[in-house]
Amino acid sequence: MKWNSNISKFLEIYENFPILWNIKLKNYHDTKLRDAVFEKLTEELKAEGLVEDMTPKQLKSKIKSIKDAYRQELAKIEKSKKSGMGTDDIYTPKLIWFGKADFLRKLHQQESQNQI
Repeated sequence: MKWNSNISKFLEIYENFPILWNIKLKNYHDTKLRDAVFEKLTEELKAEGLVEDMTPKQLKSKIKSIKDAYRQELAKIEKSKKSGMGTDDIYTPKLIWFGKADFLRKLHQQESQNQI
């Protein structure tokens, strides 16, 4: 699979599995349920032709990489806002799939506030 070219489609599917990314959900910490949902997500990705032989464990690793890259881009945006630059100089993410991952933004902001 050419992962980079399919991340946008993956994010569309992943967003439909909020138990895997929405920490506010009651069942988010139910590891057995989450493992079962990861299995279901993996099977759906295979059916869509986005992955061929990826395991749920490998998928978790890919998701972590996507979330890390997304958080780094958010940090760059925030840093450019705080630098005193004009609105024309605010950092624009280079990731073509950045907008598709915006459903994670609210959660990232909540995590940041909880760490303060």
